[in-house]
Amino acid sequence: MSKKVMVTGLGLVTPIGNQVDITWNNLINGKSGIDYIKSFDPEEYETKIAAEVKEFDPSEILGRKESKRLDRFSQFACVASKEAINHSGLDIQNEDATRIGVIIGSGVGGIITITDQHKVLLNRGPKRVSPFLVPMMLGDMASGQVSMMLGAKGPIFSTVSANSSPVINEGKDFTSSLTILFESCFDNPNSSAASDIFEESSKYQAGPLPYIAVIIWNKSS
Repeated sequence: MSKKVMVTGLGLVTPIGNQVDITWNNLINGKSGIDYIKSFDPEEYETKIAAEVKEFDPSEILGRKESKRLDRFSQFACVASKEAINHSGLDIQNEDATRIGVIIGSGVGGIITITDQHKVLLNRGPKRVSPFLVPMMLGDMASGQVSMMLGAKGPIFSTVSANSSPVINEGKDFTSSLTILFESCFDNPNSSAASDIFEESSKYQAGPLPYIAVIIWNKSS
């Protein structure tokens, strides 16, 4: 017997908009998210352009203190999840939180935190490395942070398989034990350390795309 789900809430942080309505309007109007790289100096790299998330300020949604404790990929997850919650009208306090799960796939995880803190280690010594290094860098921290932020207490999972992470996410079947599932996928490779990995993209002058889409699924009865 086939299982049925329905999409009840969406949240987006993309190179063409940091909200669902803005992203959709830019998409149907043919606006490109590709521009010259601004998140780091690309002078020594063949690729000078990429599809970066622009004008993203997580402190507006999450607060300044909380935002500083999250890597950028977790910030994407939390901000988009907040929008998805608002879009769906879901009130988790009135639901069985143990039947609300979170699955978030990331091809990289907290690469910005890793590279920044590695520089600190080399230049300033181990005592100056941030105590938040581990909770910020782990690939499954986005799903953990979203579950804590929203109060979801069901299964929490993270898929990490490079750019295939979103596809694997779609294949995971937890719906038999869940009423509601937050599912998202994203990459955030736009740092100088990751540019070497994606240098092959210079043949096409198009960088990897950071994005996140959060979907709330309700299992039908």
